[in-house]
Amino acid sequence: MDLKNKNIIGILIYFTSFVISFGVFAIIKRVELIPIINNLILGFNFLFFIGLQIFSFYKLTRIELNRYIKVILLIFLIICACISSFFIFLASVFSAKDDRSLIYDGEKYYVLNVGWLDPNYEIYKKNLITMNKLDNGKLGDVLCDLNKIENKETREILKFLIYGRNGISIKNTEENFNYQSESIKHKNFSNNFQII
Repeated sequence: MDLKNKNIIGILIYFTSFVISFGVFAIIKRVELIPIINNLILGFNFLFFIGLQIFSFYKLTRIELNRYIKVILLIFLIICACISSFFIFLASVFSAKDDRSLIYDGEKYYVLNVGWLDPNYEIYKKNLITMNKLDNGKLGDVLCDLNKIENKETREILKFLIYGRNGISIKNTEENFNYQSESIKHKNFSNNFQII
């Protein structure tokens, strides 16, 4: 292979790295993969992009050009690669999924926070390596007995999604009722003690 073809390969590798990386993000956006597979693909995609960039730089250093032009070209490409790597890293972080899961009646479900600033939870049912999103309006039919869920935080999230703020109000009302009942019992006990 002559030097000209090697130069073309170096340029193709440089631009191919961008196409592959953004192609992976497009697939991740369309296909709901389970968190561990999703996060592994994002991690390998980032490392693969860095590897292709380094390999393309090695190939491009062998281009027969004026020394100063070659240096300027490489500096420009390195700056572009650093900026692109930063944005790809940010995109990978925001595309990553937290692995909050639960088992209900033998089926595995994921509770994913898809919000950036404020929490916004969605429930997905595992289907091999992909997931199916559940309609929040039908969560009560699927997860009808929340007492089966051991994790307290996950149970509270599901209660909010199913019952809305009413679920929290009901809980607070029950806690206030229990507190008032205990107070009345304590007061009656004190009165009886004083009478004696």
